[in-house]
Amino acid sequence: MTEYTLAPREAILPAILDEFTRVRDVLIVLNHPFWLEEGVTEGHHCPALECILRECGDWFHAFELNGTRAWKENADTIELARTHGRPLISGGDRHGCEPSACINLTNAASFAEFVSEIPGGCSSILFMPQYREPMAQRIFEASRDIRRTYLEYPARERWTDRIFYRGEDGVARTVAQIWQHGEPGWLNGAAAAIQFLGGTRFRPALRLLLSERGELHP
Repeated sequence: MTEYTLAPREAILPAILDEFTRVRDVLIVLNHPFWLEEGVTEGHHCPALECILRECGDWFHAFELNGTRAWKENADTIELARTHGRPLISGGDRHGCEPSACINLTNAASFAEFVSEIPGGCSSILFMPQYREPMAQRIFEASRDIRRTYLEYPARERWTDRIFYRGEDGVARTVAQIWQHGEPGWLNGAAAAIQFLGGTRFRPALRLLLSERGELHP
């Protein structure tokens, strides 16, 4: 996989996936099929999705529903899975301190046992209550979590100790190392506003302000 990442050759991808399917504890999932990677247009994405399903679709055990994607996108994934005869599975995608908004329920006692359930379509998915919150509000609160100080993580207490930037010399440094004289004043002001508005007493107002009109939820 490392070699393929460094020098992708699409012709050998089916062979790699086929080898993985022979491992009992491996589950191959097509993650959020309709998410547009930054810089990728829908005109490029749709043919790429059709290509991967045409060339490698037989090796995907399931398609993913994601707790950080809009419901329309998840609904399109449900239809895609129905078209290709694949089960659906929850995604583990999460940000900040928020628990995953989409989880699988199972009585399996091990991951291998859980993997064995999926190809047969035994997949019970639960969307958590926060999925009904406006996505913009959840992103706002995740930004607040990222900005917080965590005393329980020595040497990584501040957010500037947890974010790295790789310079032109190829060396990755923390933001704290780059900003040796402290954070810029304008950033301190913006961060303080996020911390203040992200408090629980402003949540109802933010929910009303950031709600997307007409958005559907499960």
